[in-house]
Amino acid sequence: EVLADTLYRTRANIALCKELGIKLSGPKLGRRPKHVDAKQRKLDTDAENRRGAIERKFAFLKGSLGLDLVNTRTAESLVVEVDSAIVLANLMLLLGIFSIPISVITHRAGKTYQINYKVITERPKSAA
Repeated sequence: EVLADTLYRTRANIALCKELGIKLSGPKLGRRPKHVDAKQRKLDTDAENRRGAIERKFAFLKGSLGLDLVNTRTAESLVVEVDSAIVLANLMLLLGIFSIPISVITHRAGKTYQINYKVITERPKSAA
């Protein structure tokens, strides 16, 4: 199933998904019908809610983790920046679920790097 925004629900994309046997959820093209079956309305609402949850995750990656600031020149560096943001988002999710510190250790070019993540439950008092 593909949860596509209305921008991507073109005749060509609908035909391609139908040809490949992929369910493309979302509103139909053209004018909205006056009367919609209650069951179909429920299915459409559920699909829109699932798509909204995915969009919220992307908004979190962009706003909180700086993914909107990505300014790279090559495809390889773009993949690295996006991947690191997704890893960080998953680490933050794990920290919130388990409330235990997480340590990441990596070796590169003969050097060892260690990053420690921990849950902060209290905000430090400002000095001002």
